[in-house]
Amino acid sequence: MKYLTQRGSIYQFERPVRKEVQSILGKKAWRESLNTDSRSEAEARCRKRTVETDEEMKAAEDGTLRLIPDEEIDWLAVQWSQYFQERSRENIPRDMFPDVFQDEPDIRESMGSTIFRSRRELEDNVIAWIELRDVKINVGSTDWTALIDECHAEYLTSNPEVSDQWFGVLQDRGLDLEERYRAAYKAAPRSVRVNPASTLSAVFKKYLDNSDLGQSAIDDFGVGVRRFKELHGDMPINDIDRRKVEEFRDSLQRLASRPPNAVRAMPITEQIAWAEGLDIKKLGQAAVNKNMLSVKLTLQYGFEQTSLIDDRNWRNPFDGFLKKPKAPEKTIKPFSEEQIKAVFSKEAFQPKSAEHFWIPLILFYTGARLDEISQLHVSDIKYDMVPHIETENLYDEDKAIAKKVKNISSNRTIPIHRDLVSLGLLDYHAEMVRQGQKHLFPGLPHAQGGKRGNAISRRFMRLFREYGKAHPSTGLDTTSLVTHSLRHSFRHFAFTKLDQEFVQVVMGHYVGGVSFQTYGAGIYKMPDVLAERVMDRIILPRLDLKYLGPMSRGFLPSNSDGADG
Repeated sequence: MKYLTQRGSIYQFERPVRKEVQSILGKKAWRESLNTDSRSEAEARCRKRTVETDEEMKAAEDGTLRLIPDEEIDWLAVQWSQYFQERSRENIPRDMFPDVFQDEPDIRESMGSTIFRSRRELEDNVIAWIELRDVKINVGSTDWTALIDECHAEYLTSNPEVSDQWFGVLQDRGLDLEERYRAAYKAAPRSVRVNPASTLSAVFKKYLDNSDLGQSAIDDFGVGVRRFKELHGDMPINDIDRRKVEEFRDSLQRLASRPPNAVRAMPITEQIAWAEGLDIKKLGQAAVNKNMLSVKLTLQYGFEQTSLIDDRNWRNPFDGFLKKPKAPEKTIKPFSEEQIKAVFSKEAFQPKSAEHFWIPLILFYTGARLDEISQLHVSDIKYDMVPHIETENLYDEDKAIAKKVKNISSNRTIPIHRDLVSLGLLDYHAEMVRQGQKHLFPGLPHAQGGKRGNAISRRFMRLFREYGKAHPSTGLDTTSLVTHSLRHSFRHFAFTKLDQEFVQVVMGHYVGGVSFQTYGAGIYKMPDVLAERVMDRIILPRLDLKYLGPMSRGFLPSNSDGADG
């Protein structure tokens, strides 16, 4: 793998820095230990660092790179503030109350005004300070912008230990301190500094780091948090109240359900403006709940697992806002035994390629999800203990290589049903290995990432519904029966005479209880046990293997087919 090396038994990440950004990053290469002797773990960490270093070089190129950590920026801003206040002990009251000093000569130091009327004036003052202190920071950089933001916050809130001193200057001149103090603070209300660790985005990141959410859930939750921030800003979690939650909910309900991609990329307020007045379907309650749940769980984490919310009587402001969605008008149903036989009959099942042949059959015999099977690599078919499929998340910058599963429980092994073996699935796999293919089904559009099996699903449904039209008694001509009905059917036929917890494991469902989650989580990676408990015992409708068997051999790829990677 590119950038992956090994020193002794430990793997390393070694990557050169592009010449045009070496001076910005201050290095010619990254050389880092991946702290593992496991090849598979090292490859995963190498992919992650590859993406991170890509982003770092891109940020260096477009001028958005941060080289100074937030903690150091904060400290620099505090140092500037102390210097500014100390040097301005008399100049501050001069600028605020010039009438008190009108008879006295102005003996200022050449550091500009002490009351800034623009960000430019503040920047000029900070530039003079960093030159005096020889602070290493590039003016105009992203770090510089962050420093000016923090200095501005310090300037607004000042520093009471230092700034109180200049009130003594006024007292020395007989000014009614209390009256002028109140007047000044009414005229110029101070903003409150925000602890960066208390913001919604910071707590959400901490919540994700300590959760076992799958990538799909992480992506969904990220959308909800992003939309809340677009509406209310990245505010401290302590400041999120029921009024803001209500505004968030009302805004979500005004969003279009399926807007064009260009609209989907807009901030939430612009999406609402776009959808206003259009006769289009708005976001449903289930989607609204999902968006709000991401913020609700983040707040709950902040309360239960951090010290950011001190009030032990705190109540989550989202309580009561998540409503049960209405039951959908169209529900997905399982196929009956007779319908399954008809779906895979000679009259209805007419696949045009190996992908169209194998994927529906694998879905039926395993209860797996369409995306899980469509994205399989050749290496995901394994033979240790028993022949089985391994489904897993795989992070990669290349969408064609990356794999996503729905949740943590979807990382599992699925024993291959004996009928799939009889039909020749393992022979097909062996041919893919011989050809050097990366994917088990190389004919799918892997470069697009997700939803690779959509075309397979559409053709499969079209064929059995056409058969249903010609044979109304079958009941196949209905939108209640879809490709996902194969998964429902597996679950339906598995309800009898089986250990239901093991069925849930095979299907990638979460199994609660101490017995499984504390002591038995390894069952998701025990294909021999799952084969004995589920696949060898489940009674599925008997398909016409005499028709399907010869067809499968006809779809064995020829030796001339090229590899996909």
